[in-house]
Amino acid sequence: MKTVKAIGIKAPNAAILAENVIKNGAKDGLIITVSPGAEEGLEEIAKKYGLKYEVEISGSEIVVRMTKSEMKMEELDVTGETCPGPIILVGGRLGFMAIGDRIKVTSKRCEAIEDIAISTPEMSGKVVDQGIEGEKSYVIIEKAEKKVAVAASVDRDKVIVVQSNGIGNAERAYATFIFSKAALSMGKKVTVFLLMDGVSIAKKAMQQL
Repeated sequence: MKTVKAIGIKAPNAAILAENVIKNGAKDGLIITVSPGAEEGLEEIAKKYGLKYEVEISGSEIVVRMTKSEMKMEELDVTGETCPGPIILVGGRLGFMAIGDRIKVTSKRCEAIEDIAISTPEMSGKVVDQGIEGEKSYVIIEKAEKKVAVAASVDRDKVIVVQSNGIGNAERAYATFIFSKAALSMGKKVTVFLLMDGVSIAKKAMQQL
C-alpha cells in the first residue's frame, strides 16, 4: 500500500495527486496525509476507484485511507504462548508487513492481548480495534510508519540489558536473553552488558569457539 505525505498541498491539488498515485501503481490502496481542508475531493476519488474511504484526525494533520473494500487481514492466535512470546511473534510478523496492512491477534488470555496492545506503538504499529469474541480476546493492529524521536537526547530505539547472572544461575540468565529477543522483535538495537557472574557466559562461549 502506497503512503504519501502531502502536507501543505491544498484542495483540489491533493485529490489530483491522490488520483495520479492510484493510477500509477497503488493497486492495493493509498494512505495520504494532508492538511485540514485539503481532504476535500478525496472521497470522490476513492469511490471512483472502488476503494473504501476512512478519515482520521491526527493532531494538525488529516490521515485519509483509501483501501480495497475487501481488505485481507492476517490472523495470529497466540494462545498457549508465555510472556514475552506473544510480543516476539507479533513483532516478527509486523516486521514483514507493508504499511497499512493489518493483523488480528487472538488469545484466551486477555493479559497477553493487553501486553501486545501496549507494546504496539514500539513495534511500528497502531491498534485499530480491541475486544472480546467468544472465549478469546483480540486486538487488530495496523502496520504504521516508524515515528522518529523528537528529542535528540532520548534514543528510544536502543535498549541496554545488564546481565549479572551466569552459568551459576542459568534459569535467570536465560530469561534475560528472552527479554532481549523481545526488544529485538520490536525493532530495538539491544546491547547486553555482562558483569559479575554474567561474564562466565562469555567465557564459556569463547571456550567453545
